[in-house]
Amino acid sequence: MRKFLIILLAGTLLGSGLRAQGLQEYIRLAQDSTITAFQSQYEYQHAQSSYDLYLSLRKPQLSFNLQPNYSRYINDPSRNYVYMRDYDILSSSAQLKMSQKLLGIGGEAYVASQFTWSHFFNQTPQYSMYAVMPVVVGANIPLIGYNPYKWKKKEEEQALKAARLKHQHSLYEIAEETARRYFSLVTAQQKAEVCQRNLRTSDTLYAIAKEKFAIAVISKGELLSLELQCMNAKNALDEALVNKEVAKDALISWLRIEEKDLPETLPVPQQKPFILISMEEALAMSRETNPAYQKQLGYVTQAEQARDKAQKESGLQVGVDLNLGIQQVNQVFAEAFKNQHLYALGSVSLSVPLIDFGAAKNRRQAAQAWLSREESLLRETERQLEQDVISTVHDFSDCQERLRNTGRTVEMAEEVFSLISENYAQGFTDINSYVRAQNHRDEAYSRHLATLQDYWITYYHLATLTLHEY
Repeated sequence: MRKFLIILLAGTLLGSGLRAQGLQEYIRLAQDSTITAFQSQYEYQHAQSSYDLYLSLRKPQLSFNLQPNYSRYINDPSRNYVYMRDYDILSSSAQLKMSQKLLGIGGEAYVASQFTWSHFFNQTPQYSMYAVMPVVVGANIPLIGYNPYKWKKKEEEQALKAARLKHQHSLYEIAEETARRYFSLVTAQQKAEVCQRNLRTSDTLYAIAKEKFAIAVISKGELLSLELQCMNAKNALDEALVNKEVAKDALISWLRIEEKDLPETLPVPQQKPFILISMEEALAMSRETNPAYQKQLGYVTQAEQARDKAQKESGLQVGVDLNLGIQQVNQVFAEAFKNQHLYALGSVSLSVPLIDFGAAKNRRQAAQAWLSREESLLRETERQLEQDVISTVHDFSDCQERLRNTGRTVEMAEEVFSLISENYAQGFTDINSYVRAQNHRDEAYSRHLATLQDYWITYYHLATLTLHEY
């Protein structure tokens, strides 16, 4: 590689560690400081907390309930309540209960201990009653019908996975945008350096040409051509400096840093060693890690749950409520704990829809239609994702090949320019050949730098699609 490349590529040939370090550092800075990163982190924390709440509610729950109550009963002859006496009741009940949701079959099982105290006023004599239930075991189970618990686990796991992938996806998107803005500034800086060098070269050639014109070595037209070249070089430099400031402001605002924190010249990351990407693996990874696809899977699950609910609630529903325990009631507190009596209560609920004028059928049809819609959206999301992955893999492979070609072109353009420069200095060629060689060299380098920019942006876009750095 010639000296020209060493200067313009700003350390491209000095080692891959330094080359990649600048961009990687700015990517980490952006992932730590941009608003998008903060919002993504908060969304993921919310989803994680929601999932932790779900896990907590799956475990046995121990609760203590205390309920005081005051009631006043009044004799009202106008309503024929003459058989009642005026009296007041002050009561309080306390319950210690451990419950467990039955995820497989639905419903809830519990073990409890309960104590109730009641005091009757306006009685002759006044008295208190104590009701003690040391142990109560019960369950409320739907035998036939809709069980929401079996869907809850799948929904929560899908929601957490989608949120985690969304956060990772956001970080890769930040890396992609950082690479885009980083290379915009790198390109602007390098073009500004090229323009400054061209202006210095043009000024030097113009000064030499004026001396040659004074001794009639060159023509007036050649002198004017060199003067025009100086003016064009000056205009190009002014435009490059403006583009450089615009690109610098864009990167600074994105990274949320001060202008003094940016170096005068950013290092240019070099191409990675050749990467061979399997299309099948990339497609499989994208489906597994794409947050939009996983989120749509969650919507399909919700629609399936709604259909299951509509189907089962439109038919026969049977549930049982069982309650088994021991209890005693007495006016003496200590006596309420003696001679406990065993009791067993049970009830069966049966729901059979007979005539609903098609309401259940319409609910089923609506749920099925919505499920079909979500499944169609899932297929469309998968199709768009596959198209993006296929085109990105092809673009990345093309960038790798083009980088090799543009690198060789830069070397050849530099070699040609060196030869033309020597010939022009010795008077063997004219100014037009020199200008063409210079333009070809600058164009070759600009194309190489643009290809390198496309390479890194495509690389990070592919990493965003698969959540994998190659």
